[in-house]
Amino acid sequence: LLGEIRLVTLSGSGGIGTLRVSGSAILLGTTRMELSRDVSANDVLQVGGTVIYGGTLSVANLGGALSPGDAFQLFSAGNYSGAFASITPATPAPGLMWDTSQLNVNGTLKFSLATAPFIASAVLVGTNAILSGTNGPRNGTYWLRGSSDLNAPVGTWPVLTTNVFDGNGGFSVTNPIDPVANQLFYLLQLQ
Repeated sequence: LLGEIRLVTLSGSGGIGTLRVSGSAILLGTTRMELSRDVSANDVLQVGGTVIYGGTLSVANLGGALSPGDAFQLFSAGNYSGAFASITPATPAPGLMWDTSQLNVNGTLKFSLATAPFIASAVLVGTNAILSGTNGPRNGTYWLRGSSDLNAPVGTWPVLTTNVFDGNGGFSVTNPIDPVANQLFYLLQLQ
């Protein structure tokens, strides 16, 4: 294709292939890319000019278990700009996270070992505990559980709230404090 192209939806036909654009490409909607670890192959969008990321990157693994350190060059361009607002699925596989650090360098999407999300801050405001943290899967769902008995099995801790991590893996939740409990322990659990 010649010139600048604005892609609202880019989706393959069910097989791995290459789309070539001689000018620039602006990705606005959903960009669906397929890869296969089994055959070490993936879809590629080759752009002669600049690829400008935006919208959602949807990644489908057609075969093989992904591992930390795996990398696939999905985009090949003269220049790279922008960022995807989200990637689906929220995590590539259990225990892994998306590593987008090379997308604006050489168009490569990598897979890294997921670090556990954690509560980084707990602030008491009146009769509320405001908890915030990071390292969650982007737009992934979590449960906040609480118990006054640290020795109780985690599965018996009541779910205080269900919510979604933000686009950077962060969260903030306000939880009313039970005035009867002397102490309350919190646990963040991924769904």
